Amino acid sequence: MDDRTKPPLCKSAIAAWVLFCVSFVNIVTDICQARVKYYETLYPQDGWTVSIIFSFISNDILAEYTGKEVSESWNYPQIIYIRDDGSISLDMAHPFISKQSFFQPSVDGFSTVGFITAVDQSSICGYAIDALCSMIDCTSTFTDNDCNDLSVFDKKGYELSIHLAAYGIKIEGDCYIDKGQPLPDGIKKIFSILRRTLPPSYEDYFNYLNIPVMSPLTEKERKEIKKCLLHNRWMEAGDVPIIYGLLISEEDYAKAEALQFPNDNSMICGGCVKGNKTHDLVLYCPDCRQAKAQWLKENNRKEEIMPQEGGL
Repeated sequence: MDDRTKPPLCKSAIAAWVLFCVSFVNIVTDICQARVKYYETLYPQDGWTVSIIFSFISNDILAEYTGKEVSESWNYPQIIYIRDDGSISLDMAHPFISKQSFFQPSVDGFSTVGFITAVDQSSICGYAIDALCSMIDCTSTFTDNDCNDLSVFDKKGYELSIHLAAYGIKIEGDCYIDKGQPLPDGIKKIFSILRRTLPPSYEDYFNYLNIPVMSPLTEKERKEIKKCLLHNRWMEAGDVPIIYGLLISEEDYAKAEALQFPNDNSMICGGCVKGNKTHDLVLYCPDCRQAKAQWLKENNRKEEIMPQEGGL
């Protein structure tokens, strides 16, 4: 049977198969490109971020974990951001953390709760790519209505999404995880890193997800998070105030900051809309702070050189 005599259905099937193969090759190619770009350096200095989103889509699981009956139908997202500076941000209002159920998660719930050490940062993007590779087969698409209508699901579980941006390449995937189904291997490795990095208050969270326990970090490793490239020293973690309002840097200060003390990080710009949080964790370089103090003294300037205007 030549091509002219093939039935239309057969031609459509062939075309669909070719389209699927091309799409799959493109996905694999993109993942390989990200992997190659990532492994060009053992410790990426910038240009990458990983976000992992867990969404409860069964009130049964939520009630089981919190030990309370859940009357409201709500999709609780657990968003974990891992940024290129090693900072980890979590939604502190999530039931996994607080063991309390809310009708709606707090908009001010996100907080920097820890930092991933350099020894682990060299692996985190690779694990995220591995997780995405293993999620391709179970990728599903949920509409916004589906995510808020718990009745459309007929089994206990949650939705898992991963978003990886590395060196200009973005990769993302999502899948439905049944209660008895193991997490993708790459995600379990990432969560193992988080488990030994975050405070003990997160133990219940990791125990529920059956995350393996890694050997503890040494005291030296715990302090090696990211280097100040200007002073070639490891930065330290510290609590700083969040300043709300329109902050304006004077030109000479902004130029000095960029050249002499780029990692002073003595405050956080909170934006014009005032929130409930007053402080958060940052990485800072002690040498940068010393250089800033010296510059202020030499230029007869006060610490408050970024005037606050407004703030709602």
